[in-house]
Amino acid sequence: MLSSKNKEPVIDTVAGIRVADHYRWLEDASDKEVKQWISAQNAFVDVHLKDKQFSKFSEELTRGFKTVSFSVPLPVKGKYFYTERQPDEDQSALYMKKGLDGIAIQLYNPNGRREGDTLAPENLRTTGRWTTLSIQKIT
Repeated sequence: MLSSKNKEPVIDTVAGIRVADHYRWLEDASDKEVKQWISAQNAFVDVHLKDKQFSKFSEELTRGFKTVSFSVPLPVKGKYFYTERQPDEDQSALYMKKGLDGIAIQLYNPNGRREGDTLAPENLRTTGRWTTLSIQKIT
C-alpha cells in the first residue's frame, strides 16, 4: 500500500495532547494527487485482496449486515412514530402505531421513489397537535 509519509502531518492539540494526522491531505477528494493515491490504493486491493475467497467473504459480510433495524419510537398522545428498515431496503420507512400493541401503519417509504429522495427521521417533529416530517432531495 502507498503511504502518506511524503506529506507533513497536521498537528492538532486535543485536551492538551498533540495528535498527528498524517492523512488530513486526503480530505480534498477533488485534488489530483488525492485521486491518484485512491486509484493506487484500489489497484493494490484488486491485486492483493481480491482473490478466490473474496466473493465468499463479501457475501458473508453482506449477509451479516442484512438485518431489520428500528429507531427509538417517538410517543405523541398515545401514538408511536418510528422508522424501520428491512434487510433489502436502502432506507428506513416511517411507521405509526396507536398504542404499543397497535397495528403498524406505514406513513412514508422512500424506497422505490424518485432517485435522491431520502427520509430524514431526525426531522420528525411534533407540537402535540401536529406531527411533521421533512423529506429531503439529495443531489
